[in-house]
Amino acid sequence: MSIFTQFPYTNYHELNLDWLIRQMKQLQSQVSTMAVDHRTFDNMSALLTDSTVGPGSVVYIDGFYTANDGGDGFWHIDETDKGLGVQLDSGLYANPIICWCYNLKQLGAHADGLTSDLDIIQGLLSKINNGIVPNRPVFAPAGRYAVNDCIVIPSNIWLFGDGPSTYFYLNRSANWSGQVIGVCGSNVTLENFSGGYLGGAEAQIYFTQGQEGFIGIAPSTYEGWLNHEQVLEN
Repeated sequence: MSIFTQFPYTNYHELNLDWLIRQMKQLQSQVSTMAVDHRTFDNMSALLTDSTVGPGSVVYIDGFYTANDGGDGFWHIDETDKGLGVQLDSGLYANPIICWCYNLKQLGAHADGLTSDLDIIQGLLSKINNGIVPNRPVFAPAGRYAVNDCIVIPSNIWLFGDGPSTYFYLNRSANWSGQVIGVCGSNVTLENFSGGYLGGAEAQIYFTQGQEGFIGIAPSTYEGWLNHEQVLEN
């Protein structure tokens, strides 16, 4: 499915051809200055222990934890951490090559419904908010993203999923705040995902201030969103 079909609009960022061309040229310029290693690794663990990959190389991994787990992507080997780098056993850093959006699975999210992905998600949002990494949309591919506390959304964030197959769950045994997502900033768009508690009951999105948007979030009785101020309806 093309991104034009899947994401035809957003109230956070106008997705158009000119913008995509600029992103593609930026990626092309970035890759053209790198020495492509032409090697593919099954997962991040295999890359971590490889001592022959040198600085300036670009490698591809088939998945972050296992091949075909949705965390595949290109990584640039560098001597420094560019903000989202993973340190290799050699002391070098593997920095993800990001085109137009961040893929949570490429950055290490499990999305298995059991392991908490809060550190991965919150860490990325904080780095975007603090200007450590560029502000780009955040994509949560299909999966069950368990968190052991509320995800705090700062200003100017677009978080979107892969439709009903993307779920955010609060592990109620870890924290009973009643909030899966807390929006504390303005110009925030939450798009195309659902959520709930591990074990049932409605999930809550709490807004403290600012502008918020809901696009394609379909709540239901069991795995749905219950806002503090309103119940979202299909």
